[in-house]
Amino acid sequence: MMLSNVAGFLCHIVNIIFFLYNLIFYPKSTSSVIVTATNLIWLTINVKGLLVSGSSGIIVNHMVGYVVCYSAQTCVLCSICMHLSCVMYKC
Repeated sequence: MMLSNVAGFLCHIVNIIFFLYNLIFYPKSTSSVIVTATNLIWLTINVKGLLVSGSSGIIVNHMVGYVVCYSAQTCVLCSICMHLSCVMYKC
């Protein structure tokens, strides 16, 4: 799951870099209204893809960032990424 999120994020970043490079160094390529609208839609799709890829990575990190410490008396739920003192619990 982690590799697919990184791959999707990287592909969207590369697409946006290529789009901006084309826009800056080849301005005549967007002379038509249809081509400009297509480029704008393509940029919007890539930005939305970045948001989906980034948010799914955050959700996955949040879900695996919890560890359950079992003990004979209680079950303590502590977050590894939020509190470094979680390691100090006696489980």
